[in-house]
Amino acid sequence: MKGDSLLAKIHEINNNFPVIVLSGQEEISVAINFLKEGATYYIFENDNSKTLLWNSIFKIRENSKLKEEEVED
Repeated sequence: MKGDSLLAKIHEINNNFPVIVLSGQEEISVAINFLKEGATYYIFENDNSKTLLWNSIFKIRENSKLKEEEVED
């Protein structure tokens, strides 16, 4: 399944689920399309991918916690 189709399927199930796309595709137009379609982050595969992926996960967790706190107030 292509990445854009998978992203659409994920959003059919849960539109609020954060999705990180990790791809070897370096065309900026591809990244922009994924982000427009609802990907939370788009990461190009390179030597920094592991660090970028971990940072993205931490940011998503932090944002989720902030949203939970906002709902509780």
